[in-house]
Amino acid sequence: MTINKKDLRYKKTDTKIRETFLALLKSEGYQKITISKIIKVAHINRSTFYDHYIDKEDLIEKIEVHLILQLIDNLPELNMHALNNVEVINLRIRMLIERIYANKQIIYLFFSDQSDALFMNRLMKFSKNFLLETDIIQKS
Repeated sequence: MTINKKDLRYKKTDTKIRETFLALLKSEGYQKITISKIIKVAHINRSTFYDHYIDKEDLIEKIEVHLILQLIDNLPELNMHALNNVEVINLRIRMLIERIYANKQIIYLFFSDQSDALFMNRLMKFSKNFLLETDIIQKS
């Protein structure tokens, strides 16, 4: 059977899985979360979970990467010309701070002992790649 990831039911189930996982992460911690707990609390079948994610590691990674992408989505472009434009830099910083503040609870959770301790690594790796995708290094 083909899974349509744009289907509203698929999206609702995915949201339910993610919300359930985050609630369990907050209350029990990553090490105590099992697929069985997720499917029980989310009221879904095991096969439904596996239609969405490979395992809990895949689930947390996708949630964290999605968060990182939300933080940087549509930021003003940073290039050599923008480095001299204080307004662009200030806007970029302000937008990042506002987004971090809006997501402070989940960011705090990912940095806490309750999480898998890989958020910082993912954030640093993504930041390096994000910086390297600009033309700043080549032009400096």
